[in-house]
Amino acid sequence: MKKTLLIISFFILNLAFSQNPITVSGSCYDPNSLGIYEYNGLINGKNSYLKGQEYQGCSQITDEINCSSYSSYFKIYWDGTNWIWKKYLYDCIWLIEECVPSADEQNLIVTLATNSEDTPLPPCTGWSGDCTPSFSECTTLSLNSNTLESFNSYPNPTKNIFNIEFKEMFTSLKLSLLNIYGQVLLNETYTNSQLIQLNITQPNGVYFIKLTSSNNEETYIKLIKE
Repeated sequence: MKKTLLIISFFILNLAFSQNPITVSGSCYDPNSLGIYEYNGLINGKNSYLKGQEYQGCSQITDEINCSSYSSYFKIYWDGTNWIWKKYLYDCIWLIEECVPSADEQNLIVTLATNSEDTPLPPCTGWSGDCTPSFSECTTLSLNSNTLESFNSYPNPTKNIFNIEFKEMFTSLKLSLLNIYGQVLLNETYTNSQLIQLNITQPNGVYFIKLTSSNNEETYIKLIKE
């Protein structure tokens, strides 16, 4: 039985899948949350980004002068279910020859926004919370092409063969297979066809299929190999 796979139309960064910094703009009650975020490694298989110096705990500070300082840092990461944009405060006080948090450390962590879009990189739209980020490096991947909109893809999950069946014949179509890190595993070009049968020989996992029409409109399909 044919299954229509959800077509994921989303915003990604022009410098997608790299370890370059990202610029976060938009609106937030804390203006310090906006600006340049540095690549901070992978968390749950996806890029994370950091602005500021990551806090190691008040107990790491051994002198009273530095203990009384107050600062914060910001982090964007994938927790396995949602993209999270958080603010971390570290406000320490000197108490009986020891540097300790001025409040419950859990209360010093504030979630600015979340997003449930399962995209390779932080999505540019769809955030909910007190703040709304946007990414200046983003481009829109739209689904305005009737050719790209009108197809069924199946089965998903798949063990090897994955079919993409179009309702109308296309003249030219480029296909790229990407892993969750954005690395291109396969590039193919198809002409004058209505059916693509893709043999997924890669190990089990999550992949993205990028389709590019002859007029350079793009869409992505999320694929699970098991």
